Amino acid sequence: MQTLIDQVQGLTFATSLPKTLVLGFQELLGSPLPDTRDQVQRTLADTDLLKPIQPGQGVAIGCGSRGVSNISETVCALVAAVRAQGGSPYIFPAMGSHGGSTAAGQIATLAHLGVTPDTVGAPVQGTMEVRVTVKVPDGPQLYQGLDSAAADHVLLVNRIKPHTSFSGWVESGLAKMSVIGLGKLTGAQAYHEGGLDAFVHKLATASQLQVQHTNLLGGLALVENAREETIAVQALPATEFGGDRENALLQIARAHMPRIPVSPVDVLVVRKMGKDISGTGMDTNVIGRYAIPDVVDDSHPHIATIAALSLTKGTQGNANGLGLANVISARLLKAINWRSTYTNALAAGVMGLRKAAMPMVQPHDRAAVETALRCTRRPAAQARMLFIEDTLSLDQVWLSPNLAADWATQPGCSLGPEASLSFADCGAMVQPWDLT
Repeated sequence: MQTLIDQVQGLTFATSLPKTLVLGFQELLGSPLPDTRDQVQRTLADTDLLKPIQPGQGVAIGCGSRGVSNISETVCALVAAVRAQGGSPYIFPAMGSHGGSTAAGQIATLAHLGVTPDTVGAPVQGTMEVRVTVKVPDGPQLYQGLDSAAADHVLLVNRIKPHTSFSGWVESGLAKMSVIGLGKLTGAQAYHEGGLDAFVHKLATASQLQVQHTNLLGGLALVENAREETIAVQALPATEFGGDRENALLQIARAHMPRIPVSPVDVLVVRKMGKDISGTGMDTNVIGRYAIPDVVDDSHPHIATIAALSLTKGTQGNANGLGLANVISARLLKAINWRSTYTNALAAGVMGLRKAAMPMVQPHDRAAVETALRCTRRPAAQARMLFIEDTLSLDQVWLSPNLAADWATQPGCSLGPEASLSFADCGAMVQPWDLT
């Protein structure tokens, strides 16, 4: 890795970056719930979801690897409700290949997300061992981890949102977690071998087959707005996984997701990418790129080149989605844990391979941005450039002056003051990041 960085030192073709950028604002939809824990308690009290739990029965509560807003408060409220019913709850990781595909790594991932025995009031345990459950007709074999199979009942907690690699009746949520997360690495790999067809056309069916052949009882479905704030909580019995209610929640999530309202964009500069931002580092639904064979990229927004400058701390070196960028900085390269990244990509099969591909590497931020600008079709002085913190943070962005005019015409969008684009002596971008 160091050899690569040494070789690209000085291998830049400087071009004229804009001297000033314009701050852009975007109004995002969806007011957050005032108290997520209270809403969870109310939701559970209004349903019969926990009624089958008998005193003394073990209840496994599955949590995933995504940075779900208010996850510890949600799980804590669910633990308390299970105990009030007489059950004995414990937490297990339901996250497929994540956390380095080890039980310790997945438990550590939960801890990083705020789910620990102390924060939720229940023990956390996990294993990567699985049992066979059922085979989807003309589809993949399904599995269940032994950590959840040992319980009398299983409850899942997950966010409902558009997936980053496919579009279907249901996407990311309880149905997918019941098939992928519940099955650990073995189940994730087996299901991904079915390709896009398994996700687009068979996911709801697979989920219900899993329900019929496991101890799944139900789950809590959360919906977030573009600021990652919880706006809805619903309790779904397992028999409704992949059904009309989950689809309805997906439509709510889709309507509230962050978007880039202007197009085309010649250069998109992404300050940070990572698994805590999106499963693909940068949300494909935002940038319109999918890196999947036979899947056509979106026409809006049309982004010519993407420069990614760093990884989040929360991603713990997992750079899945790296291949969605055209150029990266050396500091991003140095932060990559290749084992974690490749494990994630290989588990996703055809949907993951290109996302782990290596973009062009430049020695620092300035060189990365200059390279991205140089490789657009438009002359540098006319290039439409957009600078964002990450693909979740689109309420405040920075724009080149010639893109700012378009931004101001979009619904809910407005402009703020100008600021200079500047870099430290080491090449790291300083402004406009320190002004927002």
